[in-house]
Amino acid sequence: MMLMNKLVGEIRSRFSSNASALLLVYLSLSVILVSCGQPSSPHTFLITGPTMGTSYHITVVSPPANIDKYALLIDIDKLLIDINRQMSTYITES
Repeated sequence: MMLMNKLVGEIRSRFSSNASALLLVYLSLSVILVSCGQPSSPHTFLITGPTMGTSYHITVVSPPANIDKYALLIDIDKLLIDINRQMSTYITES
């Protein structure tokens, strides 16, 4: 904020006769400073695969650093296969 006040003071001394130019510069600086403070988007990865005649898509947002994407994919596939074995109307043993 101190930087903003310093910049506005400098601009004011140079453009004191033109209020609209000062307002435009002030608004532009405000937009720039506000947009620079936005947090970056979280790290994500996508897991997809076929299941039960269709497909699934899972987006993992902000995963722990030690997560193994491939191991997670295998676990999800095993779980979906188990669910399909229990509930399928097409598998005779289910």
